[in-house]
Amino acid sequence: MFYSRFIVLFFAASLLAGCTSNFGPQAANDFTVFMDLEKGVTTKRNVYEQFGQPHEVYWLDDNHSIWAYYRIDSRMNALSFVPLAGPLIGGQDADVTSVFFRFDENIRFVDVERQERAAYKNNIGMLGDLASSKGQAEWVEEEMALLDIPFDRRAAKLNARRADAYAD
Repeated sequence: MFYSRFIVLFFAASLLAGCTSNFGPQAANDFTVFMDLEKGVTTKRNVYEQFGQPHEVYWLDDNHSIWAYYRIDSRMNALSFVPLAGPLIGGQDADVTSVFFRFDENIRFVDVERQERAAYKNNIGMLGDLASSKGQAEWVEEEMALLDIPFDRRAAKLNARRADAYAD
């Protein structure tokens, strides 16, 4: 009897351990990285070296640009483990960190905004999000080409889809 309970507990623990997912740069949660940023000195290339390829790029009317990064730490919620109905009613709970770097027209760092929030996405909704994209991969590619920085198309498309899935 003890042996069978042990097997069941081991299986359940293994299943739960495999139900977490992390996406995005760990640097988004490392405050020492932000302390090294110097207004007017830090460049887009410096941010790229710390955070990697941006997930989204936006250009503002004043010739400033914004690079957005998302750190998503998700895990299956308890409803996912309800027998038979779990795949329909379950989903992912996530801690989402959004980081927005603003740069001036000379590619120099102006400021940064960092936001944290909790999010939930049900399994059915996530299927629809995997098919969506806002064209961000092309905008990121254009920005990387302007800066002569390597561009990873596959990562850009995946980043855009994941960011869309947990967008406000």
